[in-house]
Amino acid sequence: MTSFEKYQVPFGIVPGYHDFEGDINAHQMLEFVSKNRYSASLPNHYDYYGSEMHHQFTFELPIKNAVHKDIVDARLWFFGTGRADCMGSGGMNCINRDQIEWFKDKSDSYPLTDARRGNGIAFMHHALQEHMTLANHYPIHGQKRDVSRCQGLNTGLFSEIKQKGTI
Repeated sequence: MTSFEKYQVPFGIVPGYHDFEGDINAHQMLEFVSKNRYSASLPNHYDYYGSEMHHQFTFELPIKNAVHKDIVDARLWFFGTGRADCMGSGGMNCINRDQIEWFKDKSDSYPLTDARRGNGIAFMHHALQEHMTLANHYPIHGQKRDVSRCQGLNTGLFSEIKQKGTI
């Protein structure tokens, strides 16, 4: 029994660069993780112009109110990236257009009148290019123990996050 099962805690994962160096591919990894009943890492069947989601580890996990189970207090957004090569441009892999369109559609499904609409946190393995601007040009508090790298291209996710107001 895992800790997630013991404490009945929902969880999600976003595999990163070295996770794809194992013996199983991304679909097999998702299938394995999805077998845990508390896993929110489920296949994303979003259809983008007739194609399945490029990075399957793209999903949302609602955090429900402890008293009123029909109220979502916050949302955790997970955006999968692969290993390397952002849409043929080289560099670290990036959030693709299908993932951004999925995010926009999901965000649009939440009423603008929802007081908790903006309570969201996004997780991704490779940081957005805007993060690198912040890390390289502004003071950072804490300990930086690793080289920061970002996605190979600016695919516009940060702009969409600002416009949609759900993260």
